[in-house]
Amino acid sequence: MNRLKKTLLPIKQFFPDPTLPTQLSRTHFFSWFFLFPLFIAFFVELIQRDNFLGFFAWQNDYGLTSFYLSYLIVLLTFALIYALTSRLGTTSLLIVIFYMGLGLINFFKFNLRGEPFLPWDVFLKNEALNVLSDIEVNLPTTFVGLLILLLLLSLMPFLVKEPRFSIKSRIILFASCGILLGSCFSQVIFNQDTLTSLGIEDLRWNQTINYDHNGFLIAFMNNMKYIMIDKPEDYNAETIEALLSEFDFQANTLVDSNALQTPNIIFIMSESFFDPTQLPNVSFSADPLPTVNQIRQEGVSGNLLVSEFGGGTANTEFEVLTGHKTSFLPSGSMAYQQYIKEETAALPAYLKNDGYTTMAVHSYEKWFWNRNDVYPLIGFDSFDADIDFPDSEYRGNYISDQVAVEKVVTNFENHRAQSSDPAFCFLVTMQNHGSYDNKNFPAFDVTVDAPDLSSQNQLLLQNYVQGVYDADAALGQLIDYFKSNQEPTIIVMFGDHLPTLGEDYEIYRQLGFASEGQLTDADYNNLYTTPFVIWNNYDLSPSNWGTLDANLLGAAVLEDAQMNLPLYWKILLEQRDSRANQNKFALFTADIIDADRVIAETNAFNAKHWLLEYDLLFGNGYSNAFDHDILQTAIDQ
Repeated sequence: MNRLKKTLLPIKQFFPDPTLPTQLSRTHFFSWFFLFPLFIAFFVELIQRDNFLGFFAWQNDYGLTSFYLSYLIVLLTFALIYALTSRLGTTSLLIVIFYMGLGLINFFKFNLRGEPFLPWDVFLKNEALNVLSDIEVNLPTTFVGLLILLLLLSLMPFLVKEPRFSIKSRIILFASCGILLGSCFSQVIFNQDTLTSLGIEDLRWNQTINYDHNGFLIAFMNNMKYIMIDKPEDYNAETIEALLSEFDFQANTLVDSNALQTPNIIFIMSESFFDPTQLPNVSFSADPLPTVNQIRQEGVSGNLLVSEFGGGTANTEFEVLTGHKTSFLPSGSMAYQQYIKEETAALPAYLKNDGYTTMAVHSYEKWFWNRNDVYPLIGFDSFDADIDFPDSEYRGNYISDQVAVEKVVTNFENHRAQSSDPAFCFLVTMQNHGSYDNKNFPAFDVTVDAPDLSSQNQLLLQNYVQGVYDADAALGQLIDYFKSNQEPTIIVMFGDHLPTLGEDYEIYRQLGFASEGQLTDADYNNLYTTPFVIWNNYDLSPSNWGTLDANLLGAAVLEDAQMNLPLYWKILLEQRDSRANQNKFALFTADIIDADRVIAETNAFNAKHWLLEYDLLFGNGYSNAFDHDILQTAIDQ
């Protein structure tokens, strides 16, 4: 036996002991240390492109500097984590989870909403999980394979024995990389002059193009500086006072309180409400919007230019109720989540000061878009949500619009039994929320014929149209109730945004409602314009208001009802005829003859509007532009 061992000993040295890990040489260690982050940076950007050719085309056109800067960020992050863990495998796995998680979130959000993942989206965890649970987006097979390969690679260091470095060396590594990473953000990522010198342009007014040109990681990190709102350089009491003095606000333009009308006012923000008959190459077995079209003939109608598509409902709501423009805020931010933390001037608060009882109704969960915290702060006396709809009828996946308007009627009757005060009710529906490929309707009231669509996409559109038809019928039901009611009542219905119909505007593109490839201003006008109608039971006459920016709707309704407006809203309405319609994507001048002059006037007023908005939302309230007591003093004088 001893002779056999001696014979095999020279051979054994060529085979490692399978019970012990292989010793990783320092050369291999440092190769992994520098190459693995490079592979991460490559894959994070690759997943944002259609394929390998798309990645290299991006590098050739825009992204070479951005890619290497992304790699530097990933490398420094890798080094920091390693300095803490001293384990190559643990560091590799954590870096894959973190950066690939960000990349996949961006991929899914862009395919679902047509918008990239933004830093402030982290405030929307509940909303994101809720939406993702209903929608499926397929990751390309190639990317799935690469992702699995990446995860397997990150596990390989666990199979080898790594070189060990002293605590002193790791402290030096952590300190030096921390300083470098901080300098990289402060002197490069957050320094526009440096970025410009590197050929990286900050395109925050269009985040889709921003991410496409600059790459996901650099665009995402650059946006982090907009989480905080910077005070305008010229913001102070004197500037606000001088600004207000430019506008004519005389007491004799106000309605005396004795002659003031106080009709009941009901706003319906209808989920994903859009006129499907605007889609080309589609026919319908019947009119999907009979009530809306009747109001278009007899009452007020028009279009609302919004800044959201496929989601972001609360931002349209925020604009309508406050008069503020989200285009002045960081693109992709959610005002309800980020900025409404204390009492804030808005339509319900203003009407409440005018003697109204203010009620909010939403046929979904109270926490959605943080409404349960925000509504009391903007002046709502009560808020009913899905838990207040016992044994409700569901249409598709959500409480029906019919049940929602019945709740409005019930609340109105309960209020009237207790008080003679006028009522303001804001209803947010939910029935026609996406996705539209898994709706379950027992029958269709209006059938759709779209030869250019696949059978799957035609079903998706069919389900959406049924939801629109139901929303229209619910509006008709509410109108029928108030037709027989003697109290003056105004009903306003508008859409929050267009629906997501397929990935990357698929159905809109296939039908010719949006262009293939990069969207044009005309496409943005189509995809970001929703209808609105206004009906009342006391003085109905036809009027088309054309297109309004969403932040003007609340003010325009009060003005049309011959009610007093806060100074802020008077200023906005006085300037509307001299400005172009504008959302966060574009300033629309297609039908304007003297476009250059209008653009200049719009930009000049935007600077003043932002000062007032900042003053009311974030500043010291120098303007008192939404102060009901100031308005009442002017009336009394």
